[in-house]
Amino acid sequence: MILKYIYIYIILCSNVNIQNCDNDSLFKLWFQSSEEQSNDVLVFRPEGYELPRVWSREKMEFKKTGEFIYHQIAPEDGYLVLKGAFKLDNENNELHITYTKGTQLIITNYKLIEVTSKILKIKLLK
Repeated sequence: MILKYIYIYIILCSNVNIQNCDNDSLFKLWFQSSEEQSNDVLVFRPEGYELPRVWSREKMEFKKTGEFIYHQIAPEDGYLVLKGAFKLDNENNELHITYTKGTQLIITNYKLIEVTSKILKIKLLK
């Protein structure tokens, strides 16, 4: 079986008026908070943060060991759990994520807007 990897690059703490950027706060389980999203900025809140009840929320988990887990909403009312790895590149302020999902290869780029212990905001780069 040929494994294909999905790469997501998140630019961390670049010079874009970031007031709150704490890389250590990245290492946790994040729930998508679509209620707080505006324009093309995605907002995530940590596990335990009180969010309004909804059917389901996508989740991303970053572990200090370098493991990455993406909990994608599945068509069968559950989650498709996609496991992989990530690498934080402090020199270039990037976060490289790889995981497998069948044979599909997806490359996505995000700019980090804010990361604290209570919020993760990222913006898709085109």
